[in-house]
Amino acid sequence: MTFPKSCECLIYATEAVCGCVPGLRGLVLHLEKIQPPLAQASIDVKITEILRVVDEIQNHSKPVIEHCYREFLLQNSDPDEREYPEPEDQIREVLIHGNYLSQRDIEICLSFDLDTFVPLPEYQNMRELHDALVATWGTPNI
Repeated sequence: MTFPKSCECLIYATEAVCGCVPGLRGLVLHLEKIQPPLAQASIDVKITEILRVVDEIQNHSKPVIEHCYREFLLQNSDPDEREYPEPEDQIREVLIHGNYLSQRDIEICLSFDLDTFVPLPEYQNMRELHDALVATWGTPNI
């Protein structure tokens, strides 16, 4: 079966995530089995089904995104050691572009609970990074 390039990219990206999240491989295989429809009503049904599967994949990906964001905060808390001095640049280049985060992934990061970091000496720097994420990318709505 042949997909348009945009669908192929989605499938390859989700397959990359599938190695990290149990149960996602079956969802991707289901997505690959959806045949190109012929009638408009069938198109609407297929689009709805694809969006449902993508939503399910994103829901399964939440723990992976949370782990990624936690590691980002831990590894980038020292402004003197990170790649970009400005928090906004570090977030955009290292977190978002470096991890190919979608808007939905960013929303998961926005909702991240920083309370576990309060006892750490780097907490203020982590808070600065998180506040820059909120200021640049919006408020949490998950």
